[in-house]
Parts: sequence; C-alpha cells; structure tokens
Amino acid sequence: MDEETMAKNLVATTRFYRSSYLDANKIITEAVHIARAVTACKARVAIAGDAALALHGSPHLAEDVLVLADRPVDLPSNTRCRLVVRRDNWKNLCAAAIARATPISGLGPPAIAAAIPLVTPPFLAALLMQGARSMDRFGLEWMFGAPSVLDVAEARVVVREHLGGFGLEMFERERERCEWRRRREAERTEEERDGGQNEAT
Repeated sequence: MDEETMAKNLVATTRFYRSSYLDANKIITEAVHIARAVTACKARVAIAGDAALALHGSPHLAEDVLVLADRPVDLPSNTRCRLVVRRDNWKNLCAAAIARATPISGLGPPAIAAAIPLVTPPFLAALLMQGARSMDRFGLEWMFGAPSVLDVAEARVVVREHLGGFGLEMFERERERCEWRRRREAERTEEERDGGQNEAT
C-alpha cells in the first residue's frame, strides 16, 4: 500500500510533546478542551486507547488522549490528543464504537459529557485486538482480570461481528493466556509465602 492510499484510509493528527503521563483527572481536563472543539464542528467522537482504559479504572497511564472521530477536527494546538479517523477496513468497527460510547462520569455539564463519550469495554477490547501491539496486550490483560469492567460474553459478540471468526479465536486464546498468567503468578506468590514461613520456622 503506497503512502497516498494510506493517507486516504487513515487520517491521524498526532501532537508531540515532552511532558508527564496523564492520569484520569488530567485526561478529563483534556477531554473538556476536546469536547469544545468537537461541539463547534459537530463531529462524532469517542475516547479510546490508554486514556479509555484509565477512565475505566486501569492503573496504566496515558501519553495522550486517543480520540476516534467520524471526521477531522481542528483541535487547539496545546491539546494532548491523537485524533484518528478510520477510512480502511476498520472504519465500521470504529463507527460502531463511537455510536455505542457512553458519557464520562464526572466530566461536567451534560452537553460536554455527551460531546466526548467513552468507548465501552467490549468495543475497547475489540479495538485492542485489532491493534495487536504489545501495549494493547497489557490493556487486554487488565480487562480480562477485571470482570466488573469487561463483560466477556458481550465482548465476544462485538469481536465476532467486527473481527470475524479468526478474530474471535485470537480473542479466546488471549483470554486463556491471561488467565494462565494470573494463575501462575498466584502460585508463585503462594510458593514464596510458604518458603518464607518455612525459613522462619
């Protein structure tokens, strides 16, 4: 695929900065600024990526606020935002994620909250599967370990619809891998505790 075709398929505005990571409170502050710009151009957007994970309760911090959008948005120059408009094979997944996104709790006035909603966990899982990067796997592992956050049955439906049967198979493999890691870590913790008790006696 040549550069021109890639540019047509994916419109991305990336801002580079030397600064600290964003926690949930800083992400909300950035979201308010983004919401104002979004409202002005009547775009439909949703927060995804590490920022969405953080707002769902993940301890991971975000370098920026990843925003899925249905059209380009002119953002303030100081906004720590990565705006992505998909026009490739994943555009339907992103459009569905935006359509099903929910308002962010504590964001402020209803109009602001409605302008910059949050991708729901099932769609976020599908987006992370589509990304297939090492950082995305960390996010998936946290979600699989947080049953109060991710409804696995609902995530399966979303993954199968947008990533197909092979995507669903990979989703199940990743879930099984994460469960094995959690069991192994629990066993190691128990072994270390038992070893310490034996030394004490």
